[in-house]
Amino acid sequence: MLNVVNIIAIIVSPIVAVWVTQRLQVRAEKREDRSKIFRTLMTYRGIDWTNWECVNSLNMIEVVFYDDKDVVSRWKDLLDKYSSGQIELADYSKILTAKDKLLEAMAKSLGYSNQIDWDTIQHPYVPKWISDNNMKQSELLELQLNIGKTLSSVMGQPAAQSDQQSATSEQ
Repeated sequence: MLNVVNIIAIIVSPIVAVWVTQRLQVRAEKREDRSKIFRTLMTYRGIDWTNWECVNSLNMIEVVFYDDKDVVSRWKDLLDKYSSGQIELADYSKILTAKDKLLEAMAKSLGYSNQIDWDTIQHPYVPKWISDNNMKQSELLELQLNIGKTLSSVMGQPAAQSDQQSATSEQ
């Protein structure tokens, strides 16, 4: 009888060890994926989440946090605010609050709720020169768009007039 138990132990022990190891590895990978998304969004929380790293992280929330209803719900709330069409100035405070609530839910999901609180999330470090630079880039982009529109309308008018003249002379 003892030999049978030993044989079963010899056969079952490695199988159980492999199974436990795989479960631990999957769990660690899941946590790492969640942590990477959280770290990315926390890193850029003081500025707009329009860079590709943030966009990719946001798109992965439903995949990586699929089993955390609070995080997914907070993400969908933020997505609704982003997808509401033209975003007005008054919408920015709602978007910022939704972003912070998403980060708060992620921190809680990762077990960081005692270390990363609402105050930490809402007070990122963003040097003044970065915000000034972002403002200048926005202004430059706006100027470029205005120049493009002006050139398009100026160059488009003579072409439209000559098309009308051609059509009139053919009649």
